[in-house]
Amino acid sequence: MSLPENVDAFVKVFLGALGGTSTKQVVLTVTPAPSSTSSTGYEVSSLTDTLAKTESLGVGIFVQPYSSSGRTAAIVEFPGGYVEEIHEVSE
Repeated sequence: MSLPENVDAFVKVFLGALGGTSTKQVVLTVTPAPSSTSSTGYEVSSLTDTLAKTESLGVGIFVQPYSSSGRTAAIVEFPGGYVEEIHEVSE
């Protein structure tokens, strides 16, 4: 299986926005089994700062920030159509 043609753009923006390092990219098929207590996404220390940084790198805000279950979250769309939640835990 080959990598999607836009994976490099996604990795560049993802690392620029959230930091970290990258390993060799591979394509996997994962079928999660969510439950009513499951939460996926990326926790950041400042949602406002992270959203500003991601927007400057071309990431779109798919769902504007909202508060729920002790956190403030937004849904973003990375290049290539990858959609994910970014959240900050409320204190």
